[in-house]
Amino acid sequence: MHSCPNFLYGAHGMRSLLAAAAFVSVWWPAHAHALDPPTVYDNFQNYPLGSRAAGMGGAYTALACDEAALHYNPAALGCANASRLELAANAYLIQAYSVPDAFGERNDIDAINFHSLPSIAGGVRILSEGEEDGSNRWVFGFNVVVPHSLILKIDPEHPEMPSILTGSIVDNIIALDVGVGWQINRYVAVGASIGGALRTYAAESHFFSTTSQRVPCGTGLTCGSFYLQTADQEALALGLRGKAGVRITPVDGLSLGLAVVSPSIDVFGTSELTGNVSYGLPDATGALIHDAVPFRYEGSSNLSMPLRLAFGIAYHAHPVTVSLDASLNFPHTVETVHELEQIIVEGFPELSQDIVDAAETVHERTWQPNVNLGAEFAIAEPVVLDVGAFTDLSSVSDDAVDEGQDRVHMFGGTLALGFPGRRARGWFGVSFEMGRASAKVIPGGIDLATLAQNGFAFTAESTITRWTLAGFIGSNYSFYEGDNEDPPPPKPKR
Repeated sequence: MHSCPNFLYGAHGMRSLLAAAAFVSVWWPAHAHALDPPTVYDNFQNYPLGSRAAGMGGAYTALACDEAALHYNPAALGCANASRLELAANAYLIQAYSVPDAFGERNDIDAINFHSLPSIAGGVRILSEGEEDGSNRWVFGFNVVVPHSLILKIDPEHPEMPSILTGSIVDNIIALDVGVGWQINRYVAVGASIGGALRTYAAESHFFSTTSQRVPCGTGLTCGSFYLQTADQEALALGLRGKAGVRITPVDGLSLGLAVVSPSIDVFGTSELTGNVSYGLPDATGALIHDAVPFRYEGSSNLSMPLRLAFGIAYHAHPVTVSLDASLNFPHTVETVHELEQIIVEGFPELSQDIVDAAETVHERTWQPNVNLGAEFAIAEPVVLDVGAFTDLSSVSDDAVDEGQDRVHMFGGTLALGFPGRRARGWFGVSFEMGRASAKVIPGGIDLATLAQNGFAFTAESTITRWTLAGFIGSNYSFYEGDNEDPPPPKPKR
């Protein structure tokens, strides 16, 4: 019989222990070194948005002038030279997350997942061409974007081992913005937009720990003691936000951009956490005690998007365009699951508020600076080559790292081929980002005997590796009669 603390023995003590474990450890990876699944808030972007914008590494705050303006800088709507529709999609998105020996030797976290989804769809409509010099020009725009998306399925590297953990996570944000850009004169444009965002989150967790040692469990029978935990969690949050921007073109070929995105205003949010804990563990006499503890929670969820400030500078001198962005996300609180209330299950006692509070998921995020750099080269008529580089620094704070959360800084690059025709334009490209970080992991494994003796002791060292590979296809089309003529104003320059 394996070693267990004395307080484990007895049905009442066992139920109390496992009831607490059900709520404290149902999402124990979220509170443990190297086992914290990444969220859409940890890093700002795991793939750049748009078609031309994506090819230039997202360095688009001072450039834009097309359908991506509402995402990067609404003031850049003012220099759009035609009414257009755009659709840019991720032809593929491969996300990887791995931690060797996360649960002891040969018990690795290893997830590589593929999914595909549109990243941006939108359009611009010129409301008024304004004066001959380009002043007093009004342009309307709208777009729907998927700025953050995360899908991971974590399976055991060696499924033949008796103690296993599996899990999955689907985390997406979809945003809608509508706005107007006003080209005040040849040199200055301003813009503003309002919009909303929807976050959908779903997760699963299966944790099974057993031991090869056998104990009596009936007449002439011996069984292996075990601990089994399952869980299912869903959250949905809806919020509003606003954007404002300015774009300045002081001289031909040079443009400056500044954009501010407000923190999200929470409108609606809900969360559910359901699951069960089952066990068969020996009492003081060696006989197995079997029982099950169901748990049911309902609560709230917030969108929790931060205040964001972005500055950009771009310069065009045929056949080259270069662009540089610097951005900062401000500290904020992420409340994925909070204000939980227990749903009493018939036949089971109500748990303490401390256990309920332990199931909440609230993170404090810190300053998040990033840099984007892009360049475009005209290599033929009408063919351009876009290249870009970007940082994707983590917003996980020092305090959160001390509490066991993981912080992985990502760095990426893009490459795209564009065909900027007057009526129809298209881009084909690829982006890749990667990050690594050291982490604490479990040294002894997750078999029941080891856990009963040592608990989840994160004292060994390992390395987290994350990377995202995305292929994107983007195109836009000028649909409004008269928009195929050359843009009348000499300024603003694109």
